[in-house]
Amino acid sequence: MKTGISYILTRDLSQAREDLAEIATCCDFVVHTFSETDLYYHRQNMREIMKLSREQGLTTYLDPWGVGGVFGGETFSLFVAENPAACLKKKGKPVPVADISNKKFRKFMKEWLAVALDMKPDVIFWDEPHQTGLKYNQQDTRKIIDFLTEMTAFVSQRGVKNAICVYPQSETMALKLWEKIAALKTVDIFGTDPYWLLWNKKLDFVEDFAKKVYNLCKEHHKEAQLWIQGFKIPSGLEPEISQAVGIAAKTGIQNIAAWSYDAGSLVDQLNSADPKLVWQTVKQAFKTIKK
Repeated sequence: MKTGISYILTRDLSQAREDLAEIATCCDFVVHTFSETDLYYHRQNMREIMKLSREQGLTTYLDPWGVGGVFGGETFSLFVAENPAACLKKKGKPVPVADISNKKFRKFMKEWLAVALDMKPDVIFWDEPHQTGLKYNQQDTRKIIDFLTEMTAFVSQRGVKNAICVYPQSETMALKLWEKIAALKTVDIFGTDPYWLLWNKKLDFVEDFAKKVYNLCKEHHKEAQLWIQGFKIPSGLEPEISQAVGIAAKTGIQNIAAWSYDAGSLVDQLNSADPKLVWQTVKQAFKTIKK
């Protein structure tokens, strides 16, 4: 059983050292966000944070958080601001999401990868790749597969694993996308993030998608990963985190992660009622499934 947590925004090395030691008490891996802000302003600190993570015995993931507006992340994209011609269009006007079929964006993405791979991560975490919204259409599906085929090959050729997390959608087009991604030879870990409270669902939402991920990964011989909501948790609902972790483990998922270590407290819109209690709940739930 592997457990992990995302670690976002904090770039202070003394704080990171303390946090990573705490994370290592219940987690096997840590997912570090590496946004465009980090790319331009925090490279050296990120390099040190990656080193600190390895010193704690943690497997390291790097996440292109919010890069180009193409991946999940509460952050802005300088690429989008500077390259409107490389963005998607709506009624003839650019929207703040890079077109992943655009050659300039793909070149930029490989520049991001070059820096990220130089930090010696174990895994590149492709976080909710998307185009026009939460739902996938045929054109988006085709573009996403083409993009991921090229980018995951670039990573795989350098001896680093690829993990991909997709939106928890049950529509036919979404499941076709899941199937195509899971079938890619250069994808090692496949998962989704059924954040039940974010989607205003009950815990059976977690169970449903845990089963989908488990079955698909078994078919394609991939490592199945499920993400548990650890942010925007209302007061009194913290026990549902433990239940969700238990559901994932019972389903057979052997790679379970939570977003995020700070319980969303570093982003106003994602904060939990009691961040410390959320983290303690995640921590105990992880320890329980490892017994």
